[in-house]
Amino acid sequence: MAEKNKKELSPLEIELIKSSKKVQEYKLACEANIVSIKSFTDNVWRVYFAIGYDIIVKENKKTLDDITIGLYLEKHLKLKQKYEEYGGYNTIDKSKEYINIDNINGYVNELHKWNAVLQLLARRFPVYDKIKEFVDMSAEQIYDIYEAMLNHIFVNVEGEIKSYNIADNIDELIEELDKGLAVGLPYNNLPMITKETGGMLCGNITLIGGLSNVGKTTFARNSIIQSIIDNNERIVIMLNEDGLKKWQREFIVFVANNILKQDLQKYIVRDGKYSSEIKEILYKSIEWIKKQKEDKRITIIPFPKWSTTKAIQIMKKYASMGVCHFLIDTFKNDSGKEVDNAWAYMMQKMVELNQNKKIFI
Repeated sequence: MAEKNKKELSPLEIELIKSSKKVQEYKLACEANIVSIKSFTDNVWRVYFAIGYDIIVKENKKTLDDITIGLYLEKHLKLKQKYEEYGGYNTIDKSKEYINIDNINGYVNELHKWNAVLQLLARRFPVYDKIKEFVDMSAEQIYDIYEAMLNHIFVNVEGEIKSYNIADNIDELIEELDKGLAVGLPYNNLPMITKETGGMLCGNITLIGGLSNVGKTTFARNSIIQSIIDNNERIVIMLNEDGLKKWQREFIVFVANNILKQDLQKYIVRDGKYSSEIKEILYKSIEWIKKQKEDKRITIIPFPKWSTTKAIQIMKKYASMGVCHFLIDTFKNDSGKEVDNAWAYMMQKMVELNQNKKIFI
């Protein structure tokens, strides 16, 4: 009776299970190469990661030799049992024979690729018949395939290009303009620029150009952030050059001067050795910043390597969450991309951003 009550699997479900098992096989080699991150399928490498993480990170040891591991396992008998079951230090020695540390980025990328494929399978994307093809592809190439499929489907949904008489629905246009739908957020303390440009309108791209270190980021921060705060909007800032800490430091100065109305110069914050008065201003600024955290008013995303494609993906993600405003600091050629005509390449990438601007409307 129990056998009869079991739910029979559909042919698709059987294929998904087979495909998942095949991906797990491919992942095993990656996991053996990278006992340093947490996305493991096989318990062997999960155990070795736990041991290595505790010794290097938690106990602050410098090496992972046989003696150091042995001393650690005397305090963790359950881990010791599994460690010995999986071959002990001999497994580490064998792994070192075929691992090339120069290829570590490739190992990590490969593991992330298979994790992404597993997620596609879990969501029933049509990938179960393409697992073998993915072996020689990067995650980016797999993404491009399915993005192209979606683009093809939804471009066809839109139908043929339509033509209009210039007088069509023009009365409705007046109603839209009267509601201010062609006007965006004002630039802070820049009424002439706001009047000329219409402000920061969702779907528009504004480029601030200039030589290095002439104040492009400072100008953008002073003209945009205050308006974001005043109008209860949200913004995502993608960093290509400056790191998170530098932006935090500059933002503390911004808050002190613009929100708390205190005279605080950038060089004072940068140079340190603060007086008690300066510390009081700094901590008040930080307290104000912390209060904005729940509203997720400002999100900072530092890029280890700049990629226009990744930037567009991030924009799509946050646009789906209702974010309309994005700031790229600073827009340059994609990292690692050597081209003969850098300006032409940047123009091409800006066109890609412009083609995706409809996601913000």
